[in-house]
Amino acid sequence: MQEIYPAVYRGQIYVGGGLGAAPAGKGVMGSLAPMEQVFRFDPHGDRWSPIAALPVARHHLGLVSDEKSLFGIGGFSAVAGNAWQFEATVFRWSYGDPVWQRGPDLPRPQAESCYACANGDIHVIGGRTADGDTAHHWRLRDDDRWEKAAPLSLARNSAACVLLDGELYVMGGRIYDRGHENQSLVERYDPVADRWQMMAPLPVATAGTAAAVMDGEIYLFGGEALVDRETASERWSTYRDVWRYDPRRDSWSRAGVMPGRRHGMGAVALHNHIYLMGGASGAGIDGTLASVDILST
Repeated sequence: MQEIYPAVYRGQIYVGGGLGAAPAGKGVMGSLAPMEQVFRFDPHGDRWSPIAALPVARHHLGLVSDEKSLFGIGGFSAVAGNAWQFEATVFRWSYGDPVWQRGPDLPRPQAESCYACANGDIHVIGGRTADGDTAHHWRLRDDDRWEKAAPLSLARNSAACVLLDGELYVMGGRIYDRGHENQSLVERYDPVADRWQMMAPLPVATAGTAAAVMDGEIYLFGGEALVDRETASERWSTYRDVWRYDPRRDSWSRAGVMPGRRHGMGAVALHNHIYLMGGASGAGIDGTLASVDILST
């Protein structure tokens, strides 16, 4: 599966609501279709198992947990001929529930955002709406109402986001209305002061990345970029680079490469490991992956 935003909930990894292989003739993007399935990974038993399916299929669904519940936020619904229908729906699942429940809808349909939990509040940051890229930042209070929080300095989608030392970092992303122009911008959010601060930019402008925190540092993986934008036929490229951010020095350095090129994957940190899951080896929807790679100290 690809275009996924996995989450850790109660010590296990959850993933779903992405683009996966469809039955023959049922694909809405090539051979792919949005997924209803959600899976749970037990790192101790090294095994995947299904949990309750989503009420409806989604792709680019943002999974995020506040440790009380697992939330599936926004994303796209899709049918043949219209694969990018923005959604505001929020689904909520608690451990042991037989089905997902409806949560409070986003204030507006939104997808390709950043999703995180800080100080017990769920945050949805940036992304794309039917009107284009957005800098909007929503915070879920008491699990039942969305409030506006300080917006990003630049509207963009497909950025990566992590929580480090109680603050949120939003890294990279792209601007849809500028021909998917990648960005190197890095912004840090203080949820107590409700304020953003510019940090050292990425070494390479990128989007469609994944990021996680290990040993007090941020690791940023892969991504994709539109190249040859001046030619009649667009060409995209995917990356295999891994970058590491040291918050003490506010600096980035190369941390090696992944086993292969990858974008649209998910990354989560658990038990001193970073799990890198799914995605695609080629740009767009080409080369969808089921592999799980682990980075450890």
